[in-house]
Amino acid sequence: MDRFIFGILTTIVLLVCVSLVLYSFDRAEIIDLQKGTLLILGHIPGWEELPEELEAGRGRLKNWKEKEKTYLAQIDRLKMDNNKLQQELKKTREEVEAMTVAMTKEQERLAEAVDAEANKALEEQTARLIAEMKPKAAAGYLAKIPAPVAINILRKLEPRKAAKIMEAMPTEDGSALIAMMAETP
Repeated sequence: MDRFIFGILTTIVLLVCVSLVLYSFDRAEIIDLQKGTLLILGHIPGWEELPEELEAGRGRLKNWKEKEKTYLAQIDRLKMDNNKLQQELKKTREEVEAMTVAMTKEQERLAEAVDAEANKALEEQTARLIAEMKPKAAAGYLAKIPAPVAINILRKLEPRKAAKIMEAMPTEDGSALIAMMAETP
């Protein structure tokens, strides 16, 4: 009885070893066990289409792998294009921001220039009005407006007219204006 069990065990070990060798050869693509097995199984009634289905499946698998390679290449190209577009977008945003800052500065400069021109025109008009007034009335008006504006108006007048207006001003107001005129160019 021991011999019988030993014989069965030996047979099982032999079958396992042969199966491992065949499996290793199949994995190393030295032989194709699947195809051979299916060819043998294709002789069994009802299983005749098995080898043909295997070849069709392998063809579909090959097509899918080729499509996968194509799609992966397209994904890589799209990623590169996306990176380029992101860089261009960043550059464009920086340019727009720089242009916005430049435009804002230019608008401020133009607004200041317009304000300066408007103030200059108003001061000239006021200077003409003051020049036509009597010195005492002109002195009263000049004492009530901000000193820098009063100085600009006095500078636009003829020196004799400005002197007469300064004489008509209270001493404190007149001396303050003269001191400021001496300090500002």
